Amino acid sequence: FSSMTNVEGARNLQKIHEVSKVDLPITLPALPALPALPALPAKPALPAMPAIPVIPIVPIIPHIPGVPRVSIP
Repeated sequence: FSSMTNVEGARNLQKIHEVSKVDLPITLPALPALPALPALPAKPALPAMPAIPVIPIVPIIPHIPGVPRVSIP
């Protein structure tokens, strides 16, 4: 069995937490300046779209009636 009681263990953990809260003087390194972005080239002029010819309307095929079937008695 351990000679340390639960209360003593909890106190030790609390002390460790207090020590870990100390702020360290950390200085941030200076970042190098970013180079200037190159300018985008001008968009090329697109040629005009050719006119689309009008598609003639396909005539509707008339409905052909079905062949009558003769029922054989």
